[in-house]
This record gives sequence, C-alpha cells and structure tokens, in this order.
Amino acid sequence: MNSKPYNKCFFKTTHNSYKFYLKEQLDHGVRGLELDIHDDPSFFRFLRRKDNFKIGHLIPSDEVNFGDGNPFLNNNLEKWMDKIYEWSNKHDHGPITIFLEIKGNFIDEDNVPSKKYGLKRLNEQILKSLGKKRDKLYTYQNFLNFNKDKNSLTWPSIDDLKNKFIVVLMSFYAAEDKRVKRSIFKFIFRTKIIREIMERISLPALKTRIKYFSDPEIEKICFPSFNPNDLKHSNKDELIFFPDKAPFITADQSDNSNFQNYRENDRLIRVDFDPSTSPNQNWFTEVNFPASDGFKSEIYNNYRNDWTV
Repeated sequence: MNSKPYNKCFFKTTHNSYKFYLKEQLDHGVRGLELDIHDDPSFFRFLRRKDNFKIGHLIPSDEVNFGDGNPFLNNNLEKWMDKIYEWSNKHDHGPITIFLEIKGNFIDEDNVPSKKYGLKRLNEQILKSLGKKRDKLYTYQNFLNFNKDKNSLTWPSIDDLKNKFIVVLMSFYAAEDKRVKRSIFKFIFRTKIIREIMERISLPALKTRIKYFSDPEIEKICFPSFNPNDLKHSNKDELIFFPDKAPFITADQSDNSNFQNYRENDRLIRVDFDPSTSPNQNWFTEVNFPASDGFKSEIYNNYRNDWTV
C-alpha cells in the first residue's frame, strides 16, 4: 500500500531509454522512461506514413537498440509503447511516466479536425498503444478534472495510479545544455552560426508544445512540462499556462537553487545527470525523476531507498 501523492514520490528514470532493453529497465525498477520522437521524415509528402512517429536521438533510429527484445528493426513509436504496455500487463507496478521529447515541428499545415495529422495523430498513437484499456492511461484532462475548483495542484496517490501510464511532453534546448557548454567542443557551440542551427532545431519543438496545450481542439492526453529556458525563447503571453500551471519541470542541475521552491509548489522535477560524476546529494534528493544512462548505478540506491516501483 502506498497512499503518498504521486508528486511526493521518487522514480528511477532513464535518459534516452531506447538505448537500452526496455524490459530490463522496467524489471530493474525504472518507472520513468524517455523516448525522443520525430515526425515522419519522408521528404516527399505523398510518401509520408501518416500513422506514426519515429524513435531516435538526433535523427530517427539514431542510437536506438533494436535488439534485446526491443522492437526488431522498428523505430515506430507505437511499437515501443506497445512493448511497455505488454510489460505492464504482466506486472503490478506503480505509475510509469513516459517523457516524450519532441524533436522538430509536429504542427502540420493541414492539422484540421477532419484529418489525423500532427498533434491529433500523436494523441491517436498514444491512445492506440497505452490506452487500449482507457483506465490505464491517466491523462492531463483527468488531472484537470481532479483539480477543478482547487487552488493548488493535487495529485492522486500512488495506489490510485497503480498500473497506470502518465505521458509528458517535453523539449530540449541544445545550445543551452550545460553538458554541451562543458564539452571539449564547447568552442564550436559558442559560434553564432552553430547556435542558430541548434535553435532552429529546438524552437519548433517549443512551438509544438505551446500549440498542443493552447489549442482547444486538441484533447489533453499528455501533460505539459515547463523548461526554465522556455522564457528565453518565447513570448510570455504564449507561455502563460506553462510556468504557473505545468505540473512538471524539466530542469538542469545548475537550476538546483529553485528545486525546493518547485517542490513546495507541488511540481515534479526531472533532471538529467551523468552517473560517472557523483551528483550533489542535496539536489539529487529533491528531484522526482533523476534521469541517467546508468540505471544500474549504485548512486540511485546510495542516495535513496524509497524509490516507487
């Protein structure tokens, strides 16, 4: 039994989860997964598959592990979510939170109610895979209904979310990433032209998130995640629903002075970290979703013993 609210709990989380065997991660107690997703990259529009999104790091299939029981030579988002659903059906578990990192622009020009393009198509894929039994998917709309007429963000308990999925939309600013700034290639990333290229990659993803949560025609399946860098790259009026209302914060380690404030305001925090460099325990224990490539690292158990599984 676990009556603690979801936002007061902590979950082992992997960064770029497609690089590893999904079953092994889930068997190991990982309850936060991340999948980078791209819209169909076919150059000619009439060749595009209109029924799926692609998994991969910088481009579809990049760094994807197609072996070890993962979808074999298949980078379709639907197939990867199907694998997660299959594991869930065989186990009792705490909520599994899936972070979908948007790569590029999902807002098609013909994203109209009569056609299943872009953001509506993303919703359809999630419902098709994770919502086969609709009660297994806890949506942002469920959350809004749960919080109707409440002055604070209130979450159900872990028991209430048992065996359920929560999907979060997030995006990433490559030019702002501290790991990039500290890398041996940092002098390259400081050049104006490279920063402009990286922003051209990152900004459409922000616009996609804004469109998803501001358009009343789009069903609110996914949860919004606010990145403090959003404020540097968009009009505050566009982001009005993000800083104050987004239940999730996608932050950097350097933002740790704000972690306690986020938690006190009932936000859930996700931070990527490198397990080879021991993170500061003070901030690590404030983060709901500390994400790394080293899900077997002893750091997780050395710093906490109350992971939700």
